[in-house]
Amino acid sequence: NNDGNPDVIPSGNDSDNDGIDDAFDVDGTNTVDNGGATNGGNTPNSFPNLDDPDSEELDWREIEIIVPNVFTPNGDGINDLFIVSGNFTELKGTIINRWGNTIYIWNGINNSWDGRTKSSSEASEGTYYYIFEAVDSEGISTTYKGSFVLER
Repeated sequence: NNDGNPDVIPSGNDSDNDGIDDAFDVDGTNTVDNGGATNGGNTPNSFPNLDDPDSEELDWREIEIIVPNVFTPNGDGINDLFIVSGNFTELKGTIINRWGNTIYIWNGINNSWDGRTKSSSEASEGTYYYIFEAVDSEGISTTYKGSFVLER
């Protein structure tokens, strides 16, 4: 199903030494059993039908989000904006300082943070935390949490 979690987890075993994980070689025919019409289905080394959003095979869709781990808003024109990118269609989030205060509210995929607080003063150097909620083209939402360092 398309819940963002894999439907089949690799077992790490290959009991017949055919190079196909036992979790995928369920019928012992040395093929990946996927039933996918658009990629040939049960042929050796075939893969799950990625074209079928209702496939009960592997769920390969995943939101990719790229968040910098260091940010230097010092006016030199290099890395002056904290920009989050990825394959999402919606993005909302919050940037929080080490004391738990909200420093910036993120709303939109084309947003960025310039290193200033809500009162327009420069945020101090140090570690900051983020919580982002990204939504993919199917409407599936995923939450990402992490930290980054602001250096001037």
